[in-house]
Amino acid sequence: MLHRIAVLVCCTVGLVVPALAQDPPPPMDPPQVILSPPPEAEPPADAGEPPADPEAAKHWLADIFFKMMDTDDDGSLSDAELHPWVADVRMPSPPPPPLNMPGEPELAPASPVTYWDFDDFVAELNNDVVIINFDAWPWGPAIDPMFNLDKSLAGGPLTGAEWQTLGATFMSPVGAALRTVSTIEHYPPPHMDDPMVDLFVSRPNSLTMGSAPYTPELDPADNNGVVDNNDDSLIIVLDPPRAAIGFYLIDQDPGGDPPPPGEGILYKDVNGNVIEHLQPLPAAIYPNHQFIGVVSYTAAIARVEINESNDSDSICIDHVVLSQ
Repeated sequence: MLHRIAVLVCCTVGLVVPALAQDPPPPMDPPQVILSPPPEAEPPADAGEPPADPEAAKHWLADIFFKMMDTDDDGSLSDAELHPWVADVRMPSPPPPPLNMPGEPELAPASPVTYWDFDDFVAELNNDVVIINFDAWPWGPAIDPMFNLDKSLAGGPLTGAEWQTLGATFMSPVGAALRTVSTIEHYPPPHMDDPMVDLFVSRPNSLTMGSAPYTPELDPADNNGVVDNNDDSLIIVLDPPRAAIGFYLIDQDPGGDPPPPGEGILYKDVNGNVIEHLQPLPAAIYPNHQFIGVVSYTAAIARVEINESNDSDSICIDHVVLSQ
């Protein structure tokens, strides 16, 4: 029974702000952390049955969870003990801004707006922020890299639906396999005075389509039956649609001047209408990477299509940021 129970822990964070000569803002909901037993956790032998009284049952369950998490029996929880139990984190949504009165300037910026700097993009976000960095499953455990250091396969593929609960599904338009990738060897090492290449923004993983940068083409048997011609296009489906999405491109080679025709990023609403079309794909050749963020207040973004057709290139994405 205990393995099917998730505990919602609410933490209220107090913020100290200078006093202002205006009405205080309305209160926000507290952040929420969902705890769920990892697969290897076992309930104590003397757990017994939950009391009939709801309040007593809360204390009973909290005590059992504490004992299960406190693996070294020292009466306190370390980060290493707590982290495997964190299944999800839900940040509060701040109250909406007041409506404009006649004669006041518009509060929302012109839409859509493209940001090429991560900090500038994040500064515009104020609602329901979700970050998908491909380093851990939404239910808590870390994800291992699916390419070995020597460029051979170590696991996968992914379905792309693993982050559906966070509001995003990833898919290759040609059906190529999706995998995580971390650090691999340059070719041939040493190369550029660096025998290794880190293919991520937030350690350790990024998401790659088909073969990863600097790796050989995959056998169709390892690529969902698709011939790997380095078409690293990617579709991101957002459900619910979002006002903002940003991510990093890793090792995107423009492939010469002019860049390949058709490469770019399409942002579409729920009806398939194009909200924004960015062309061409920006360069992000290792060791550099490029952030791209789009905010659209007038039409929510339901689908992002990264079109990358350069058959001599492979790219990754990392640190996907969603916001309402």
